[in-house]
Amino acid sequence: MSLYRLPFRHFLPALLLLLALPAAFAGIVRGTVTDITGATVRGATIVLTVDGRYIATAISGADGSYQFSTGQRGRFALILTAPSFHQLNSPVFFAGMNDSVERNLVLEPEWVHQSIVVTATGTPTPQPQTNESTEVFGSLDLAHQADLVNVLP
Repeated sequence: MSLYRLPFRHFLPALLLLLALPAAFAGIVRGTVTDITGATVRGATIVLTVDGRYIATAISGADGSYQFSTGQRGRFALILTAPSFHQLNSPVFFAGMNDSVERNLVLEPEWVHQSIVVTATGTPTPQPQTNESTEVFGSLDLAHQADLVNVLP
């Protein structure tokens, strides 16, 4: 009997196996997107780059999860954006062709920023009662300075 006369059902298992092989040998990059409180972030856009080149884009699901099938090796990075959050650029990581890498990402709200504010308390604290080392500047020290930054240690 020739191959041309065999029913299709004889070829179906082999065909399915051939279609599944590339996926079985492709690397995976996956993770979850959360905010600083631990709540999942839905609808975040994650861009996968390898060696500085754009590869693919994914959108985080309702549970904050995302996944890429890479099919290559290299130095990967993730760029993450979402409305009302700061953009996040992940550190570069290496992955091989068959590796499965998990990268959980934490977004910071755009209204959060770091700053230091120094204010007077209005209540003088005697130097011996402070826990930190202190330096006292007299009025003459301050009067002869063009700006206060030079006075501070």
